[in-house]
Amino acid sequence: KENEILLSENDFLKNENEMLKLQFAAMKEELETYKNPETCSLRSALKYPVPRVSHAEASLDPESPSPKKRKTLL
Repeated sequence: KENEILLSENDFLKNENEMLKLQFAAMKEELETYKNPETCSLRSALKYPVPRVSHAEASLDPESPSPKKRKTLL
């Protein structure tokens, strides 16, 4: 009976330890962000990828400025 109690307490403490390790890693990353506000880690940058626009899609965009035609005077 005492052995079962110790095993369950051991499992509980292992789970708590893993949870605290994960929280520590997240807090450490957040602290680095506050220390260097204009920079970020490569891991953070790759976490949120930015969609790329190809040149073909950009030329089809109606809001993009198109080259103006010159008027010729006769």
